[in-house]
Amino acid sequence: MPRTHAIDTDDTRGDLVEQLLAQHDQVRAAIYAVAETTTAETRQEAFDDLRELLKLHETAEEQVVHPLTGEIDGGEPVAEARTEEENQANELLAKLQELDIASVEFARTFETFAQAVLTHAQREETQEFPLLRERLDSAELEAAERKLLVAEQS
Repeated sequence: MPRTHAIDTDDTRGDLVEQLLAQHDQVRAAIYAVAETTTAETRQEAFDDLRELLKLHETAEEQVVHPLTGEIDGGEPVAEARTEEENQANELLAKLQELDIASVEFARTFETFAQAVLTHAQREETQEFPLLRERLDSAELEAAERKLLVAEQS
């Protein structure tokens, strides 16, 4: 089955924040794809897609976005809070990977995980991204987007 939620690292937007917003839309769609499955097989495929998407996206944010935010005046506590949220989501993800995909426990844990990821994305969008837009000029945002996309190729 072709991966439907892969990050297209050739799809540049010329702006880090615009790229991140587009990727957050992909993450939301991938979460909903898991939630809407009706069989264990399709749930596993959708979950594998989501897990891969999040691995690439969150790793790149940890390498590029949060350090950049941390360098901005007043940005360090924002970056630290987002990193802590990612760590909590990763703990839930590790638990999910140990569960039977067809179990009620997986469904319940996935609901908690999905809510954590969606809340994290919303906080980035309302707390972190505005700082980046306020404090970085267009050339810096474009350069940061290139760094993010390179990190996502790894």
